[in-house]
Amino acid sequence: MNKANDQMVTTKEGLNINIKQGNIEDAMTNVVVNSVGTDLNLGSGAVSKALNRKAGNNLQDLLNTERQGKQVEDGSIFVTDGCKLSCDMVIHAVVPEWNGANGSSEKILRKIVSDCLTTTETKQHRSITIPAIGTGILGFPRNTAAALMFEEILEFSSKNQLQYLKQVDLMLHPSDTENIKAFNSE
Repeated sequence: MNKANDQMVTTKEGLNINIKQGNIEDAMTNVVVNSVGTDLNLGSGAVSKALNRKAGNNLQDLLNTERQGKQVEDGSIFVTDGCKLSCDMVIHAVVPEWNGANGSSEKILRKIVSDCLTTTETKQHRSITIPAIGTGILGFPRNTAAALMFEEILEFSSKNQLQYLKQVDLMLHPSDTENIKAFNSE
């Protein structure tokens, strides 16, 4: 991880929000967020592939077990153990493709961020790592994703009396200069 490029802000409620550059599979927080499609296949998508490679095949098996009997749709989240990752749990979020500023995808992404934060607090974890959700093959504009992620984190911090959650890391791949620029400017 490149510490020189990391940035941090703290909400007035005391929640630390860090922008970090690194590989998602090396995250050292209690919770890591993964974006998946409705097929819940960890073999597609850069984040899923990276997490699955390090976690081992058991992660896909756990996700398959977790989905049984549940509706899988855009905005769904599924929680599994972290397996061989350095986290306690992985939140797998079904992220939609960007469908424009007037579509439902932005609202769904906001709900995903809020649900991930709520789940982390409810499960009494202190820290979560969230990648730049939706900004790859799903086509979310980077500035839009950065803005709504920050808005949701700030709103969550201000509307909830957080007992456990103290740290949110926004993990950006070091080679993704466009996301780094968008998140840092936000």
